[in-house]
Amino acid sequence: MNEKISFDSIINALVQKSNVNKKFANSFVKEMAQVIQEGLLRDNVVTLSGFGIFKLHNVPERSGRNIQTGEPITIAAHRKVMFKPEKQLRALINKNYQHLRATFFNDQDNLESNGVILSEEPLTQPEETFEGAAQKSPLKETTEKEPVLGATIDNKNIDSAGNEEKPQNIEEKEDHLKKTTLIISVIVILTILLLYLQFSGDDTEQIANKESTNQVEKAPASNKENVDKEALTTKKTPEKPPPVQKKVRSVKSHKAEDGDNLWKLATKYYNDGYLWPLILQANKDKIKNPDFIKSGIEISIPAIAEKDDSQLIAKGHLMAYEEYKKENDTEALDHLYVAYKYDKSYVEKFSEEINEKDLQSVKEQLSK
Repeated sequence: MNEKISFDSIINALVQKSNVNKKFANSFVKEMAQVIQEGLLRDNVVTLSGFGIFKLHNVPERSGRNIQTGEPITIAAHRKVMFKPEKQLRALINKNYQHLRATFFNDQDNLESNGVILSEEPLTQPEETFEGAAQKSPLKETTEKEPVLGATIDNKNIDSAGNEEKPQNIEEKEDHLKKTTLIISVIVILTILLLYLQFSGDDTEQIANKESTNQVEKAPASNKENVDKEALTTKKTPEKPPPVQKKVRSVKSHKAEDGDNLWKLATKYYNDGYLWPLILQANKDKIKNPDFIKSGIEISIPAIAEKDDSQLIAKGHLMAYEEYKKENDTEALDHLYVAYKYDKSYVEKFSEEINEKDLQSVKEQLSK
């Protein structure tokens, strides 16, 4: 169980068993993981008929410690993927263990038949007596546990096991079925690993970057006063102001890879994950779901326009707040916090549509 299997070794095993080329096997496993991930993000559950069920499990917030400094930290709520195989697959995996039998000692007769004599006096050599009894009738215990992609003992397989020999054609079919099951099991294990790395990578980055929210400074009020004064002066002048020319942003291009998300891209190009709405607004036609980016598409990364983007960032996080609030997700409050941090006046315009307790909680956090 302690052996670690690399990604390449799994792909090579899949190529040998299924007689396909390595490129196809690699693409197939990754695409399968993408499809399952998309289904989990949309419905929180994905069912493979005749195989098993993938579920997205919410892990509540808990306390922990920083590995490097040892300081106590709060690990934010996150999600993890769980898999439960169906009955037929579970029985097939447990087939190798159907020869195991359980022995029970329920009454005094069983104890006497096995050579165990009950006595009120303490035994002088307890170790030798125990070994003698164990040699005559070995005790094998079996326990039932929740099946999690591993070998478990299935009582139904134990009861149905027979001593008759099977015909040769049945054995050949079973060997073929074992090989097929092995291939599918390898694919599912790899899929779970990819999904786990995807979700755990996103959660750890969110935990690491949440500390940066406390360092975001409020926009100085003097800037707003200057803007108001300039607006008044322009109203007094009878002449029409010249047309304002929009600044042309410099745009970078990024080809999406497996595991990319808006938070990672904003952190990479802006050094601030909370600026992801800028990327979303520039790629509305390509990114339909903010939580999922399709691999292989070209993503435009616009340059930051400083003050002009405060409202845009607030707008993006406010939209995210509304979506997460519909699902009763704990991340909704985080998005409302960032939106209020970047543009308080914009958020106040929609105060009637925002949960009153959430808005009050954000105001209290910022006032500290």
